[in-house]
Amino acid sequence: MTTTALASQAMATLGAHPRDAANEQTRRILGRLLAIVQDLSELRNQIGDGHGVVAAPAVEPRHGRLAVWAALAWSGFMLETLQTQTTCHNADQTK
Repeated sequence: MTTTALASQAMATLGAHPRDAANEQTRRILGRLLAIVQDLSELRNQIGDGHGVVAAPAVEPRHGRLAVWAALAWSGFMLETLQTQTTCHNADQTK
């Protein structure tokens, strides 16, 4: 399974997939978050030093930071979504 497929499955499981969005603007933003996962995966394959690559291409520090911040945007959103659902679930159980 690809990284993008895993991310899509995780988003669907949490009800945060673009198709689950309440409005068009949110759908587009969620779709772009999912596209970030795809782009980061492609970037990792292109410039990463895995898979027996002897010399990975140089990356400007600002592009490296951009990749990190992009990954944090998706990860942070997913963690907050999980936390919100967990909090709501726990609140429902105490009623």
